Amino acid sequence: MPLKWLKAKDFGDGRLKFRRTLANKGKRVEPSQILEWIETRKWPYTWTPDFYELRDKALISLLFLCCGRIGEVLRLTKEQFKESKHFLILKEYRVEKNQVNPIRDDWALPKRGKLAPFTHIVLEYLAMLPESRIKLFEIKRSRAHQIVKHITGKWCHWFRAMGEAYYMRMVFKEPVKAASALRLRRSDTLIEYVPFEWKDYEEQLSA
Repeated sequence: MPLKWLKAKDFGDGRLKFRRTLANKGKRVEPSQILEWIETRKWPYTWTPDFYELRDKALISLLFLCCGRIGEVLRLTKEQFKESKHFLILKEYRVEKNQVNPIRDDWALPKRGKLAPFTHIVLEYLAMLPESRIKLFEIKRSRAHQIVKHITGKWCHWFRAMGEAYYMRMVFKEPVKAASALRLRRSDTLIEYVPFEWKDYEEQLSA
């Protein structure tokens, strides 16, 4: 019997494929905890570990910073990134599963504040890529899932949930604005991604 947080896709020929939903995403995790994971846990590479460990940290950082699906992040190229004084700007981020507004024209990765350490990891990785390199990550989805699971104990889409929860709570603060920024079809889909925690409202409850 599959767990309640696994969702089955029926292929019609007796085969079922199960995938995770976000029902078991657990409590919200702060950026500092995610950063601790990716800074301390590593895949045991034996060949050029410095490069591949940084690549893995950049992959997870972008999953979180961009609230990205794994296919969206694996499709990113070097030329999409432009650096400004306070931000690393990601140009023309293509969103999967959305036919209404499939492109985020700009997505700003901050170089200061709570999210800055993730942005600096991405900048460091970009600096290490050879000039001839086009795609940021020359790996398949299955390999990306292995890396994320090994380092964090989570799955790729979990970082999308945590990213959307952070942007909703700390940046946009309004469902319609958040949905527009993230190119979501409906603002009510954020309910699944943004857990309610009473501690977010301590001031209001104590007034």
